[in-house]
Amino acid sequence: MAKGLKPLQHIKKKEIKEDKLVTTYFQVRDYMDQNKKNLIKYGGGGLLLIALVVFWFSSKSGAEYDASYELGVAMMVAGQSEPAALADNFAQIADRYNGTTAGNEALLYAAQMKRMANLNEEALEAYNNYIRRGDKGKFLYPAAFCGKAACLEDLNRFEEAAETYLRAASSHRDFFMAPRFILDAARCYRLADMPDQARTQYEAVIEQYPDTDFSREAESGIRKI
Repeated sequence: MAKGLKPLQHIKKKEIKEDKLVTTYFQVRDYMDQNKKNLIKYGGGGLLLIALVVFWFSSKSGAEYDASYELGVAMMVAGQSEPAALADNFAQIADRYNGTTAGNEALLYAAQMKRMANLNEEALEAYNNYIRRGDKGKFLYPAAFCGKAACLEDLNRFEEAAETYLRAASSHRDFFMAPRFILDAARCYRLADMPDQARTQYEAVIEQYPDTDFSREAESGIRKI
């Protein structure tokens, strides 16, 4: 286990219901709805921790509730821990509650924390685990591809990063961040010295999203090739 994780205080389930974080659940939910762009763009990072509170209410009984409860506890101590230690905590929750919604989501948070700790190889494995097991219908699913692509960029694996950004875009084609992912793919193709592939992606953005900031950014990208 990574160093830096302070011992968890014993918190009763009744107490967690009375915690101030729970009383602000609906404000948190509204915040998530209003900030999906940042949650996706940055591959989660610290902002994705906010989403953990949702799982407190994901189930009323059984393993799903227990997994949600433990994720809530992890969030409450997040400020006391280093990212690598938090990653260990989330990974343990994912292992204990494999097959539950909250347990699967813990994989994604583990990946985000590993990336923040610059443990890119371990983060890639965690992202891949979530991609295999996560809910493909959720907006966090393309975030997993986005985070994976960012890891690949950090490792200078630019062609793989480009392909992964395109998978993020294709996983939800009507998702409002899809053109951003395509632009990221084009940028990575440029870094991989693959100008033809970069031009193809820039032209796709111009054609599919005309008269937008995305298309203007694509036009600027083409001029740099």
